[in-house]
Amino acid sequence: MLKVLIADDEPYVREGIKNIVPWEEIGFNICGEGTDGDDTYNKICKFNPDLVLIDIKMPGKIGLDVIKESVENGFKGKFVIISGYSDFQYAKVAIKYGVKSYLLKPIDEDELYEIAVNLKKEIEEEKNELRNIEMQKSYAKEYSLSQLMLGKSVDDYEEIVNGFNYST
Repeated sequence: MLKVLIADDEPYVREGIKNIVPWEEIGFNICGEGTDGDDTYNKICKFNPDLVLIDIKMPGKIGLDVIKESVENGFKGKFVIISGYSDFQYAKVAIKYGVKSYLLKPIDEDELYEIAVNLKKEIEEEKNELRNIEMQKSYAKEYSLSQLMLGKSVDDYEEIVNGFNYST
């Protein structure tokens, strides 16, 4: 099950987002709720969610600052902005940091559902690709060790690992 974090300073908005999408049916578990920018950033660090639904205007750090700081510190999850503001400047910054979608309040539940389903597929594909890479690296390591144990020469381990086609 993938993890989703819902971040908005308005409790009724968080509650609405929790209820308008059948999260568990589509493969997500709500791992937490962020009540302001600082709280949200701390919960991203703590829970490492796969998906973060985040408002832009919150007390403390604004949503865009949370996104920027998270991405710059290595967070690999996906962000969807849910905001009452359609300011192009916000969207421009959001694009820079890889935000997957920008929804305006009031939220269209069908649109959010579709976005969540599509992001679930994207996240699962990325996780499968990472698993394949790790398996190939493990194989390369085992191969190198077996060659050394047989007394054969082994080229640089990095060359063996980098020689694999990770896109398969």
